[in-house]
Amino acid sequence: MYGQFRDGFPRIFLDLPLASGGTPSVDFIVDSGFEGDLTVSPDLLPRLDAVYAGEYPFAPADLTYRTRSIYRLVVNWQGEERVTEDIAMEGNPLLRIGMLRGSSVYMEIADGGDVTVEAL
Repeated sequence: MYGQFRDGFPRIFLDLPLASGGTPSVDFIVDSGFEGDLTVSPDLLPRLDAVYAGEYPFAPADLTYRTRSIYRLVVNWQGEERVTEDIAMEGNPLLRIGMLRGSSVYMEIADGGDVTVEAL
């Protein structure tokens, strides 16, 4: 998978399956600082071919405990179907450390730099 460093972050596109068919490409920030697979906007999740899987408890930097909904979604990851757990959260879509396990990640941290995620 290939992407680019732009707007201050390493980014790659990932195709997500819609409930109505089709797979639009979604621009994800590569963010290895969070556990789990993906973070997706609550506005996008109802359109995806995703299944509700429960609540995810977390504590942000201010240590106020919160929960967010988790959904399961099958995505094509490095040529194979993979079941992911997607946390519904406002903000930019994030590709998290759970997706990156078993991968080599190369980033040129400069505007227009290459971002590469490959299987080990």
